Amino acid sequence: DAGSYTVTFSKPGFNPVSFNNIDLVNGSTTVLDVEMESDGTSFVLNANVLDLDSGNPIEGASVQILSPVETYNGLTNAGGNIELSSVLAGDYTVYAGKWGYITGTISSASLSSTSNSFTIYLEQGYYDDFIFDFGWTPSGNAATGDWEREIPVGTSFEYQASNPGVDAANDLGDLCYVTGNGGGQGGTDDIDDGDVILTSPVFDLTDVENPVVTFKTWFYNGGGQGGAPNDEYSISITNGATTVELENITTANPMSVWLDKSFDLTNVIDYTANMQLILQASDIGAGHIVEAGFDHFYVEGTYTPMVTDNGDGRDLYSDLNDGKGRDYIDIVSSPVETAIRINIEDDLIINFDDIWIEVIEIDGKGKGGKNPQGMSYIEFDGFSVAGIYVINVYADNQLLQAEKIIKY
Repeated sequence: DAGSYTVTFSKPGFNPVSFNNIDLVNGSTTVLDVEMESDGTSFVLNANVLDLDSGNPIEGASVQILSPVETYNGLTNAGGNIELSSVLAGDYTVYAGKWGYITGTISSASLSSTSNSFTIYLEQGYYDDFIFDFGWTPSGNAATGDWEREIPVGTSFEYQASNPGVDAANDLGDLCYVTGNGGGQGGTDDIDDGDVILTSPVFDLTDVENPVVTFKTWFYNGGGQGGAPNDEYSISITNGATTVELENITTANPMSVWLDKSFDLTNVIDYTANMQLILQASDIGAGHIVEAGFDHFYVEGTYTPMVTDNGDGRDLYSDLNDGKGRDYIDIVSSPVETAIRINIEDDLIINFDDIWIEVIEIDGKGKGGKNPQGMSYIEFDGFSVAGIYVINVYADNQLLQAEKIIKY
């Protein structure tokens, strides 16, 4: 209703701003210019994303930090670092990923001005649950129903789901690819009069042994006119020269559910550095309702790590050492079952002053750090849980050595 009001603008982390005696008139727009100041509770967050096998920084990795209140997004720089300003203290879920790596996560990160940094190590591999946009390419000639990367909006026809209402289970996030996502009736935004194609980014299988392509699909075909539904969903793989169809999904397959798919590529196609997955869903002939979905893509197999030099003639990982460098620590069993012992080489103490050794879980959570000055060994306890851990050796503001260990 028209009248005189007090208008208040508020946002977590900022002081509220109020305007008194603002006259609002029906049918008229009132514009207020608002400048809000920080209330001092926000802080600058620093995060690092590193390659698990080499310890090197990953440039261009996507980082997302979200809570029920706020979401922050960004890309890492050449040093694998991202700096986010005006972050509010709280409990967050953290995701980091890049095409060519398996997306990493910290499920519960308590961030504040006194806990304002973390490191995530990403394992090499091809994985996509579509939290991030890694560059899948939609194309095709259909009038409607293009592939969209979104949180799916469910639709149905005669009490059967046509477009999914949720993404596939057991992956990260809530997004997936679906064909049209406009909601409404079962045939409101489905594929009509043609094909819709989704093509993956290029992936290199030349250094992957026994690759198996795994993903989840959704398909619905029903209703409409002109006889029995006859539409299809074709999934193919190409190596840049040859294309092989892996599956053709029709009404003969289970519909309106997310289905696990797995294809061993042994003896199917030659592996090259130009592999791509191609999804093609088609509305063939007379108009029926047809919807397709795709989620949780990854390539299983044994990957050959891409180990690179850190620039000073020494490899970061001593267990992948090619003989050019030296080790400054030696990890051995501790008399205590739940602890690890790290023996300190004399060269580390003699040649460096500011030394720090830290242990980090694979998801970036710190297990602790110690200065070994004057010690022949140090121990870290709290290793009762099986998992993968990374030990970093820093000295004089540089990372000298990193070790990956597995606790069984």
